[in-house]
Amino acid sequence: MYDTSVKVSGVRVKTVLFVCTGNTCRSPMAAAIMRHALKEYPNLSGNVDVISAGIMAAENAPMSLPSVRALEAMGISDTAHSAQRLSLELVQRADLILALETGHLFWMQSVCPEEKEKMHTLRGFAEGTDADIPDPYGQSDEVYRETAKQIEEMIHKVLMRLDTLWGGAEE
Repeated sequence: MYDTSVKVSGVRVKTVLFVCTGNTCRSPMAAAIMRHALKEYPNLSGNVDVISAGIMAAENAPMSLPSVRALEAMGISDTAHSAQRLSLELVQRADLILALETGHLFWMQSVCPEEKEKMHTLRGFAEGTDADIPDPYGQSDEVYRETAKQIEEMIHKVLMRLDTLWGGAEE
């Protein structure tokens, strides 16, 4: 495998890729929440690129309005988004791939078995359990807010782990 990352000030920029089904709800919320939370991790901030994709995404679809409202309720204004379908290029570019459901993880592992070691569920990487983050699609704003809170809790656990694994490591 080849290194597709870039270096900023001598530090290799790592890429985290969040994956869900349509790339309009959970994965773009997770990406926005992680980008927002990275400010609290000075060893990672500026050294981690965060992207998202969907295994069945309609290219260029915007983030769902309930997702935007859930993020805004959390004080996150990073809601500009254009959905993209998961591709081999994105999988190869990513250093860590976090699926929102075990079904997404299994699908990715079957399609790209050579990249399997960097694929996890969000909860699996954060807590060691492969429980899903339920899809809020078509449900109430309250369900979207609850989903965003679950994602935020997992993101902080992921960032604590990444701070230990990647924090400021020169390559």
